[in-house]
Amino acid sequence: SVVGRRFGVGGYHHRWRRRQPIARRRGLLVGGLLLALGSAAAINLGFLLQHRGLAAAPAGVRGSLAIALRSRSWLAGQALGWIGFTAQILAVAIAPLSLVQAFAAGGLSTPEVYAACDRLRAARAAAPMASVEPPADRAMLDFLKQWRLRAAQRAAVPAYVVLSDASLEDLCRKRPSNLRELLRVFGFGERKAEQYGSEIFAALEAFRNGARAERQERQASPAEETTALLAEGKSLEEIARIRGRRLSTVVEVVVELVAEGRVEYRMDWVGESRHNEIADAARRLGTDRLKTLKDVLPPDVTYEELRLVVAWVKRQSVQPQ
Repeated sequence: SVVGRRFGVGGYHHRWRRRQPIARRRGLLVGGLLLALGSAAAINLGFLLQHRGLAAAPAGVRGSLAIALRSRSWLAGQALGWIGFTAQILAVAIAPLSLVQAFAAGGLSTPEVYAACDRLRAARAAAPMASVEPPADRAMLDFLKQWRLRAAQRAAVPAYVVLSDASLEDLCRKRPSNLRELLRVFGFGERKAEQYGSEIFAALEAFRNGARAERQERQASPAEETTALLAEGKSLEEIARIRGRRLSTVVEVVVELVAEGRVEYRMDWVGESRHNEIADAARRLGTDRLKTLKDVLPPDVTYEELRLVVAWVKRQSVQPQ
């Protein structure tokens, strides 16, 4: 206030600062602001250390002064508090009060960072160490996957509806022998345990007695199956019937096989006269557009016949002469 500046201690310091040289005044201002910032941080860190020291004491004696005096954290906090208080008095003495207060408020953020770090360390210390799960027995897992597949086929549902992979792996690790242990396996509730419990116990018992997953033979691809049937002398119509596919589907596979040179083209697929007719048109008009060829050929020529002959023509064009 005006009165304080004129007659009080604040006024004395105000007049004293004004009598200093400009360079010295700037130095005092910077020093005072740094002291204000440090004092706020020291005071609040002192409070934090005092709290930590009291919190470490037993629950029944946390309010005891004797316990506080034996705590290094509490004593360090007290010392920091007094250092911060002294620094604040010095800051007010050499710098304007309004600026000191503003910088002191900025120092409050420092202990918040330390408090957050303290909370993080406490949370990590309180959290139990994550247990490393042992890997599931691969042979048992394969055996239980085959059981799951059969159970899913009986119920006409996807395999994951019966049990998830995570449940199977936990089942292999825990190997339950009764219903209570089964309920501790991941993904098992009372309903699922009641529904599949007896089957699972039987499967685990069978595995202990030496049962293992059956070897699954690799299923032949459509191209491999078609190639084998062609090698047996089957016609395209017979292959479609054996494989349970449409004739156009079988022709698409055969066209790819002919174009890649994996099977030999057979004239009896379309007949010699029709083959020559389609091949001549393909050489004259090109093989890019089947519709163009279809328009100049007899109406009874099918697209399946066109695709077969065009594949043969393309193959002949890339073979060395």
